[in-house]
Amino acid sequence: MNMIPLKKSTLFLTAIFLLFSATVVLADYEPVDPLPINAVTGVLPQQIPAEALQIQWTNPDIAAGTVEKYVYEWTNSTDEPVTYTGELGNLDNPLLETDTSMFANTNYDGPYWYLHIKTEYLLFASGPGISDDVYVGPFNFDDTPPTGTIALDTSVSGQTETTSSLNPVTLSLGAATDTKTVYLSNTSTRPQVGVDYAATLSHEVIEGEGSKIIYAWFEDQVGNISGMVTLSFELIAGKSMEPAGDFDMDTGESQTFSILGKGAAETFDWEIIDPDPTDVASFSGDFENVDSVTIVCDVEGSFSVRATSDDDNAVYDSGTITVVELSVPKTYSLITNVNAIVLCRTDSGYTTGAELMSAIPNCVDLARWNATLQGYESWHAVFNPFNLVIGEPYFVTVSSPTDFTISGKTPTLSYSMLTNVNAISIPHERLDITTGSQLISAISNCVDLARWNATLQGYESWHSVFNPYDVSPDEAYFVTVSTPTIWP
Repeated sequence: MNMIPLKKSTLFLTAIFLLFSATVVLADYEPVDPLPINAVTGVLPQQIPAEALQIQWTNPDIAAGTVEKYVYEWTNSTDEPVTYTGELGNLDNPLLETDTSMFANTNYDGPYWYLHIKTEYLLFASGPGISDDVYVGPFNFDDTPPTGTIALDTSVSGQTETTSSLNPVTLSLGAATDTKTVYLSNTSTRPQVGVDYAATLSHEVIEGEGSKIIYAWFEDQVGNISGMVTLSFELIAGKSMEPAGDFDMDTGESQTFSILGKGAAETFDWEIIDPDPTDVASFSGDFENVDSVTIVCDVEGSFSVRATSDDDNAVYDSGTITVVELSVPKTYSLITNVNAIVLCRTDSGYTTGAELMSAIPNCVDLARWNATLQGYESWHAVFNPFNLVIGEPYFVTVSSPTDFTISGKTPTLSYSMLTNVNAISIPHERLDITTGSQLISAISNCVDLARWNATLQGYESWHSVFNPYDVSPDEAYFVTVSTPTIWP
């Protein structure tokens, strides 16, 4: 067979083809020591560089090959990117300059930035390759000024939300977590020097009664400064109500009111004004020709207090006092098997049978009494997913002893009872009912009373001689009425 001799040029091209058609391999020729020039890495916030962010590194040492180029990608994670969209061909002294507009509108709490880089290279023996990923970061840039608020501290005697009889005034401040400095001024020109930020600060305004404005600016730890925030109020002289400002009180709580700065022998006539409802609060003791009064909060609502001087008829008003009922917990100690409880609090967070079963440890079943059917009905996620009703008794089965606490406000209850057996509880507004005989007497047409005894796993009827037990709110009872009845 005749062989056709190959020219030298053909052999050369064949070698080149074999070289570059070799499988791409991974190797260790990563960029060496990539470091930022005009920024620092770490989680501490820093300002964005004024010009391009510069990152420089050294070429890897490839004895039998060359660096072709670098590919890179900016991300907010240390995870290796799926793609690298940036390329750098400057191989003499690799320097990447990134337009800092991509970092704009970032804040102290992130996101963090990471630069990922790979080397694309050519090995003379095996062909092209790409290195493992290396990253530089995190960079935590912050160009967002903090937000802040300024108000008079109404917990300080002599100050309300809009007035102060004190100078210097005490300020209540609020701002973002990274706020470091606050600037306070009596003019719209920001001072050159601020003070360390704190939630409460003192500031002296221009002397003299009348309208005042305090101007404030907030600066974060990297130097971003907020826009101007203002506080307007009236600086008044002389006397003021103590306690001042708006505040909350609990039902049943009492508070003494007096007038700061009054004359030594000066007395006042006191009033409860703007009561909602009218019986929200009452005086405990004298309230005419006295220097102070004590007021008791009776029910939920709101009111203010007014003092009129017996010397000059000057009038002093308190802020708005809001009367609230605080959350009252009720704990049921459940034993293994069936127990009776009551959904005896509003705002408890339980509205469905599923929520209640999930909240009770070791609960395996939930049921309620159906007065219409005169029998129990079990909750089921598919066939009977009933919702819960405030004040309704429920019967929970637990697989082992456990405590269950329900918290919230005590509700106002009313039961529409059908002829025969009904499940109820005693409303908190009827704390006067403490015995079974009182409960039977209080409910019109009531002919029988019983309760569930978890220890005996059965019912026990009340009897004036053989079983005269006491009763209390938040417990479940069965009452039998001879005709439909609403109670209370």
